[in-house]
Amino acid sequence: MNSFSSTNTDAQKLIIAGQFNPFPGLRPFRTDETFLFFGRDGQTEEVLWRLEKNRFVAALGASGSGKSSLIYCGLIPALQGGFMEKQGSHWNVSSSRPGTDPIKNLAKAVLESTKSYHQKSDEDKELLLNVAVTMLLSSSKGLITLVERLQEEEGENFLILIDQFEELFRFSRLESEDLSMGMASAFVKLLVEATKQVKVPIYVVMTMRSDYIGDCARFPELTYLINESHYLIPQMTRTQKQEAIYGPAAVGGAKVSSRLLQRLLNDLGDTQDQLPIMQHALMRTWEYWTGHSNISDELDIHHYEAIGGMAEALSQHADEAYRELSEEEKLVCEKIFKALTEKGEDGRGIRRPTKVKNLAKIAGTEISVVKNIVDCFRTNGRTLLTPDQTVELTDESVVDISHESLMRVWIRCRDWVDEEFEAVKIYKRLSEAASLYQQGKAGLWRPPDLYIAIQWRERFKPNLAWAVQYEASYERAITFLKNSQEEYEEEQRVKERLQKRIVKRTKIIALILAAATIGAIMLVIFAQMKASAADSAKEEAQEFGEKANENAKAAENALKRAEEEQRKAEAAAKEAQKQTLIAQSALDSAEFQKNLALEQTRLALLAQLEAENQRVNAENAKEEALASAQLAEERTREAEIQKLNANAAKASADTLRFLSIAQALAVKSLQLKASDQKALLASQANAFNDQYKGLNPHPDVFQGLYQAIKGFKGENFNLMKGHEDYVRTLFYDQSQNTLFSAGSDGAIRSWKDGELESTIVSDNNGVIRGLIISKSKARAAIYSENGTVRIFSYPEFKELKKVKVSKGQLWAGSFDQYGDRLFVSGQSQKIYTIDTESYALSELKSSTSKITSMHTSNLDGSLWVTKYSGEVSKYCLDGSCDETVVYGGKNIAGTALAFSEDGKTIALGFEDGKLILWDRIKGVEIDNLQGHDTKVTSLKFDEDKHRLVSTSLDGSARIWNVEHGRTNESPIILNDLGAWASEATFAQHGNLLYVGTSGHDLRRYELDIPTMSANVCELMPRKEMTDKEWVRYVGEGIENRNVCNGETLDQ
Repeated sequence: MNSFSSTNTDAQKLIIAGQFNPFPGLRPFRTDETFLFFGRDGQTEEVLWRLEKNRFVAALGASGSGKSSLIYCGLIPALQGGFMEKQGSHWNVSSSRPGTDPIKNLAKAVLESTKSYHQKSDEDKELLLNVAVTMLLSSSKGLITLVERLQEEEGENFLILIDQFEELFRFSRLESEDLSMGMASAFVKLLVEATKQVKVPIYVVMTMRSDYIGDCARFPELTYLINESHYLIPQMTRTQKQEAIYGPAAVGGAKVSSRLLQRLLNDLGDTQDQLPIMQHALMRTWEYWTGHSNISDELDIHHYEAIGGMAEALSQHADEAYRELSEEEKLVCEKIFKALTEKGEDGRGIRRPTKVKNLAKIAGTEISVVKNIVDCFRTNGRTLLTPDQTVELTDESVVDISHESLMRVWIRCRDWVDEEFEAVKIYKRLSEAASLYQQGKAGLWRPPDLYIAIQWRERFKPNLAWAVQYEASYERAITFLKNSQEEYEEEQRVKERLQKRIVKRTKIIALILAAATIGAIMLVIFAQMKASAADSAKEEAQEFGEKANENAKAAENALKRAEEEQRKAEAAAKEAQKQTLIAQSALDSAEFQKNLALEQTRLALLAQLEAENQRVNAENAKEEALASAQLAEERTREAEIQKLNANAAKASADTLRFLSIAQALAVKSLQLKASDQKALLASQANAFNDQYKGLNPHPDVFQGLYQAIKGFKGENFNLMKGHEDYVRTLFYDQSQNTLFSAGSDGAIRSWKDGELESTIVSDNNGVIRGLIISKSKARAAIYSENGTVRIFSYPEFKELKKVKVSKGQLWAGSFDQYGDRLFVSGQSQKIYTIDTESYALSELKSSTSKITSMHTSNLDGSLWVTKYSGEVSKYCLDGSCDETVVYGGKNIAGTALAFSEDGKTIALGFEDGKLILWDRIKGVEIDNLQGHDTKVTSLKFDEDKHRLVSTSLDGSARIWNVEHGRTNESPIILNDLGAWASEATFAQHGNLLYVGTSGHDLRRYELDIPTMSANVCELMPRKEMTDKEWVRYVGEGIENRNVCNGETLDQ
């Protein structure tokens, strides 16, 4: 531990004056603060030894692990103290960061390390800098030449320190116009060549975040140097952390209470990047202590809690700076931090250094305003932004977040980052759609996408400077959105006009049909009247005919009497003569009566014919009336159909409208801060989506409900802790409602549904790569990295046999369909089989490539495997066929395999994140599911709901709808795992999902939307939006209602 007795008195004087703080905050320790640097004993010697041996050393570690501090306060003082005996103690130290111009920065740092440079005029300094840059650019040995010329004394050594070497990659991605790969390559060659030679005493040290190691592979010689000489900063032990707290305080003559020490150590935990957070919290605690206590008092918990503790100190400190700004500056400040930060697809914050002039363009303000705001966040003791306050800002200065933890801890910044992430996602989707539209591969946008994009444009008011950070085709995207909006609005106007025309036409047709119906009724009445008149005429004619018949009969009788009289007259001649005139008269009268009767008969027949004609006319009129009535009825029916079609069109439009509102509400709920508002919007989104039969489940609605629950219960409400290392494998037993998990800590744990605590059923099994269970055989087995298989009874997990299979790791395993045999494979490229009764081991097959996963088919008992070569092969275990290559692959390693419940569909995952569905019967690809960025680690079908879950090293799990015709639907994305996703499995008939991670934890997700909705409603303090909220988020013209039961509110 460092000695601090000599500095006590001076420090206490400075404390009283308010000028001394032994804790640096977020920035690294400086070389003049060695006396404050504690907790790294022995590590300086390790770095020194590697530097002396190789003339190069790379200090690697996580962000905030103390790399720079170790070099500045450990290595450099040791060199200047002569601890590298052969080289002595005369060292010129040049420290630079790559920035946007690494060669110029290096040249300036080397010049500033010499005494003569500081004696020059500003003009001479500028000239020397230009000469030095030219020298470095002229040859890969330029650094050697420059140092050789600057060497002023014999025995003078040069230490070239490249701090935060990862900027070479970060800035090249974000500032590609200034830093080409050629410049980066030239910079690396200068450093490599300097370490190869021994003539000029040049030693190179670089610090770099370990997560950028992969980027170094593009420079083979640098990669070799790093492999040969690097020092990975170890995590501090609890004792070392205690020294880092006690030591600096003691230098300042203060004491830290034991309970505050324990609180700090507990709050710090084992996370490496928390060290800067601790230093910042201690700096703030010290400031509060000096202002509110006597220097004789201990630093205690109440001082620590007053500044917000480790969890909130940084957030409160940043808020202090934010509150110092004017209202206009606060708006610009938000845009600046959104430009400086980025949220990756895995949910983690990414720093995005940006030039001052570009920040001004993005924020739409003057450069002077940006400088004032940046200065506010980098004053003494407030090192939230870089560069340091000692560096004067210019238009070309690069502004950066001082530490990633600011994005995670500052609540306001975190919300800004989330908002920016959502805005960028919408912009990228819009840009991609515009590109496809330009190529003729897609159409203009329609709701709900159009509504979301319009809301995005109105809310964020993007400009060109903002957009080119993510996608260069801003004008094309905005033009596409404008055209989409105009097209849709014109379409709606046409629909409205057409709708009005249809309504008007329907009304006219209805009036016409009503008039026709009335006319038809009148015709029917008239026909019936005519028919009655015809019937009356017919009856009169019949009566008239009967009278005529009677008269005819009378005439016939008279004629008979006349003839009788004539006969009598002939017999009596005399009498006949006398009666001649009388008889003749009677005869004439009879003839008249006969003719009269015949005429009456003719008239009766004519009347009968007229009556029949009237009846026929009446029948025709009746038929015409009925035809008119039928026509009227058909037209009425047509009008009803038109009305139904109009209503259906309106209902369809309403459905699309409400579904787009539901999606917009769900998306908006993810952007809100207040838990009650998030829950209200998410619940109403679900209500609309359910009422209007939207996607079930809808990804945005699911996310809205899930995030609402998290807002009430906390980020880790569904976290399942217990494992002490990587959780690699899961198995869910539906009959027992129990999950089994295993991994690198060697323990097998069981978890009952609904519980976050587990029970260890087996322990001390080494690193477990996989757990498989055969319920039919009541056997469980694990295969491990040391080539061993352990077989247990199930569900007791009593170990039955330990079988040594091979020397290498085992990566894949599966029981046959009956549980009689167990198959395993791994590094040896061989498939082994173990009899689960006799435990006899035998070699089944030999493969041409490493096998990465395997699965036994329930259809025919065949064994299917994925290989490192990318092939997917099938083996007939009954010997009926040799190895059959089912999928050829493209030299991209297969990594995961799963069968659907009916065995007809196979899901295949690959190293590059590709995921395909394969029709086993037809032997063809069904679909290509795109989404994962890197290796797919596991696949699992849901036996009940036609879903597939995939996990990946991109830190996400995705739930896909694989029902026929629905594979193009967006998946549900679970990206709050905080680590690699290793395996996932459905539970409770698809209503639950468990996901294991490399972060030692599992997460449990509720997937049943009604259950999630009910949970949200139980947690909500209120279940209705205010009228203002309703109009703002839902819109006008829709009745406000209870978001849980749908009842409209009393106005």
